[in-house]
Amino acid sequence: MRWNISVRWNISVRRNISVRWNISVRRNVVWTRRLRRSGGGPAVSDDGHPGIRRLAFDDLDPSLQAALAARVERLGYLGDFFAYAAHQPAALLAFNEFTEQLKEAMPPDLCEAVALTVASRIGNRYEQYQHERLSVALGLGRGFVEALIGPEVAPAGLDDRVRSARLLATAILADNGHGCAAEVARCVEVLGEAGTVGVLLLVSRYLAHGAFSNALGIQPPVRSIFDEGLEGEQPAVGG
Repeated sequence: MRWNISVRWNISVRRNISVRWNISVRRNVVWTRRLRRSGGGPAVSDDGHPGIRRLAFDDLDPSLQAALAARVERLGYLGDFFAYAAHQPAALLAFNEFTEQLKEAMPPDLCEAVALTVASRIGNRYEQYQHERLSVALGLGRGFVEALIGPEVAPAGLDDRVRSARLLATAILADNGHGCAAEVARCVEVLGEAGTVGVLLLVSRYLAHGAFSNALGIQPPVRSIFDEGLEGEQPAVGG
């Protein structure tokens, strides 16, 4: 009722305001075809995330389709991170290439140590569960995974390389990158300059992914390897 009074007031005061308001209504009609309203809250997409649609593979920019085709063929699905981030195709393409370049430059155990440390500590289950499975598929073992998703900063059983990467990652997470000079110096001693920069970039990559995924409440496509009934199950490696 108050809304109707407002409309009449706009018409009576300035007609041009009424014209602009009518244009706004027409635009909203188009938008609400894509969105629904949940109670009195904000507009949410059909799959439950605030105002952002999950794109299908066929809806992606052709450059993204080309870059992700092999991944989608291997997995049988387009991961939700890509399905949402694809609204910015050029940025997502660069992010994907950034990730692939780091994987080329860094040994698999260090990549997985950083991925598991960051994902588990910031609650990004989407990445954590997939990297649990990837670590097992790479032959790193369940003990490796368990140590890196656990609460201990320096768990037993890790070699110096993995331990130095783990310590640097946890130090960065402890205070947003502040106060970790000692961990950086130790990492340089063990991994060298290039290796240490690789760890720093990997931490940054998984922090960015986690912020995005957590903000949208993206759920993991697979269960943790430690869930009941998954002992000995063949890992399904996602991305």
